[in-house]
Amino acid sequence: MDELNKLKCMISNSLRLSLTQNCRLCNNYACISTLTKNKMKKTLLVLILITNCVIAQSAKIDSLVNIIVNANVVSAYTKGINGIISEEYQAYKSLIEICQSEELISLCKHQNACVRCYAFLALLKKNRTLAEEMLLSSYVDNEKVTLINGCFGQRVTVTDFMKSRGRDIENSYSLKF
Repeated sequence: MDELNKLKCMISNSLRLSLTQNCRLCNNYACISTLTKNKMKKTLLVLILITNCVIAQSAKIDSLVNIIVNANVVSAYTKGINGIISEEYQAYKSLIEICQSEELISLCKHQNACVRCYAFLALLKKNRTLAEEMLLSSYVDNEKVTLINGCFGQRVTVTDFMKSRGRDIENSYSLKF
C-alpha cells in the first residue's frame, strides 16, 4: 500500500508543479504552455501504467496467498502417494519470484499459519539475513501447521518450523523446499 501512496503523491506533485509554473511566453500562472501540457500528459501516462502494474502484482500476490490459505497445509516439493507437485508449493515458488522482501515480511505476519511458513521460506531464499533477524527478535508463534512430505505428515508449531528451516542441517529426511 505504501507504493500506491507514493504514486498518489507523485501525481499530485506533478500536477501542482505543472499548474503553478509561470508560462514562459506570457508570465501568467493561468496560462500553461503546450510543452508543459505534453510533459504533464506523459508523466500521468507513465504513472498510470506504473499504478496498474503495482495493482496487478498485488492482485497476483493475493491470489497466491488464497491458494495457500485454501490448502491450509505446508507441502514439500511433492505430496501424496503419486508424488504430485502441490498447488500450494507452486504458489510458494511464485511468491519467491514476485514478492519483495518487505512484502514477505508482511506475509510472515499473516493470519494464516501456512502463509506465515511459506512467506518465511521465501524470505529465507530472498534475504536470509532478514529472515534470521526475524527469528532472533524473540519471535514466538505457537500455532500448529500440518507439514506434508510425500505420504507423510506431521504437526509442528510455526516457530519450530521456522527455526528448523533457518538452520543449515544436512538431513536426508528433512522436507525439500
